[in-house]
Amino acid sequence: MKIEFAIPLDHRAYTPGEEISGLVRWSGAAADSAELRLFWFTEGQGSRDVGLLAKEEWPQLPPSGERAFQFLLPNGPFSFSGTLISLRWALEVLVEPGGASARYDFVLGPEGRELVLGRVEDPESEGKPGRWGRFFKKKLRGGGGLD
Repeated sequence: MKIEFAIPLDHRAYTPGEEISGLVRWSGAAADSAELRLFWFTEGQGSRDVGLLAKEEWPQLPPSGERAFQFLLPNGPFSFSGTLISLRWALEVLVEPGGASARYDFVLGPEGRELVLGRVEDPESEGKPGRWGRFFKKKLRGGGGLD
C-alpha cells in the first residue's frame, strides 16, 4: 500500500497555536482501519519519550482515496536539538492490517524555528576539578573518610 501526506506548500515549520492541515492519500489495497496521529518524540541518548496529542481513526478504507485532516497545534513543547537529546514533532498514519505507515516530520517553535541548544560552558571550572572533585580530594588528602 502506498501512503503519502499532501501538505500545502510542503510546509514544515509552525508556531504554537497554528493549524496544520492537509490530505492523506493512499492507494493499492483496501484496509480495515487507519489512524492518523499528531505527536512529539525525543531521540538521542537515554530513553525515548513520546507524547500523543491527538488522533483521528478512519474505519474501512477503500482501495484508494484521500482524507482531509486538520489539527490545532499546542503551545509546546518546542522542537529542539541538543548535544544529547532532541525533540521532534510528526504526523503519522498507520494502516491495518499490514502495518503500512507514513510519517510527516515538522518543526514547532517560536517564529517557526527549532531551538538549537549549545554546549554549556562553565568558565569557572575550565581546566580545574569541579566543586565535588575538590571536595573529595581535600577529604582524602586530609585523611578523613567519606562517612
